[in-house]
Amino acid sequence: MAVLTFDVFGFSRGAAAARNFVHEIGKSKYKAKTTTVSHEGMTFTSHSDSDGNGVEGEELPKWGHLGLKLQEAGIKIDVLKVRFLGIYDTVSSYSKNFSPKPNFHNDVDELGLNDIGRAQTVIHFVAENEHRENFDLTNVHVGIERIFPGVHCDVGGAYEDGTESWEEIETSWTTATKLKTLRSQLIADAWFKEEQLTIEPGFYLALKGSRDLVKTYSYIPLHFMAEYGDQKEIPFTLKKLTDEKHSIASDALLMRVKDRLRPYAMGNGKQYVFKRYKEVENAYGGASIPEQKYADYQKK
Repeated sequence: MAVLTFDVFGFSRGAAAARNFVHEIGKSKYKAKTTTVSHEGMTFTSHSDSDGNGVEGEELPKWGHLGLKLQEAGIKIDVLKVRFLGIYDTVSSYSKNFSPKPNFHNDVDELGLNDIGRAQTVIHFVAENEHRENFDLTNVHVGIERIFPGVHCDVGGAYEDGTESWEEIETSWTTATKLKTLRSQLIADAWFKEEQLTIEPGFYLALKGSRDLVKTYSYIPLHFMAEYGDQKEIPFTLKKLTDEKHSIASDALLMRVKDRLRPYAMGNGKQYVFKRYKEVENAYGGASIPEQKYADYQKK
């Protein structure tokens, strides 16, 4: 085989896996680590790769474990290329061994997450508003990285249409003060409406929430990723993906959002930053056609 070309995609830990894959297949041929142990007059020898995993043989071929599998299958290739690396909101949160306090701070080196220069094109779409404790982002330092309003699954997908409920967004054993503050903040930030959040009494106080979700906002980053891929001649059927299977044409608001995001996502336009409703209301409240203030409000 003359040339083997990869287009690599991933979301969340899948994005970390995609980056690790590009790192792995970029390895040159190297000697395996040899360990010899003697016990009761007998000698045992084992070999391991650069990650400490056991392997057969004293040498690993180029292209890492992919090269090893190709070698085992008797497949020879002349050139290996990574044409496109398309990833969403890289979250590694990797620990080789189980631990109640895992160390995620060494993931970049441990997984080779920045060793992705082999990819001819790198596109990374990330979430502006993810806030969970173990969902730290690992940025890229090559290629194009764009920040989208929303949380992890808003950008990478994985939501389903339907009602989403939380029995305990937050709890309190004493007073409801902090729960009321959090409730007001979540409403002000437009994550919930007034009627969707309640503080329930019981053995302790709990802030409960319920809201209806639709997954179609995540189609917008998908469309842009497909457009970048199409530019690099990845064999997508772009029209089928954007106009049929994952269409947002029936949602006027999402179409406006996509148009607003396009100059930034696909070019050098200004980032579309999440704004609290109160900020916009305070700045533009009462504006009406044909005032310039109303035109500015529409842009926001």
